[in-house]
Amino acid sequence: MSFQTLAGEENNFIHNKAFVTGKSIEDTLHDVAHDVLPAHSRITKTLEATDRSHSWRSFVNGYL
Repeated sequence: MSFQTLAGEENNFIHNKAFVTGKSIEDTLHDVAHDVLPAHSRITKTLEATDRSHSWRSFVNGYL
C-alpha cells in the first residue's frame, strides 16, 4: 500500500490512474513501482556526466 492509501487519501496519482485504467489500487501501485525504478536508472545514467547529477540524487534521496 502507498503511504497516501494508508493515510486514507484518495485524491492522488495512484487512485486517479487506477480509476482511468480500471485496475485495482494494488495492481496500479505495482505497475507504477515497476515503471519508476527503470526510469530512475535511465535518468541517473543520463545525468551522471553532467553537473545536474548531484541535484538529481539529492532530490530523489528518500523517495526510492
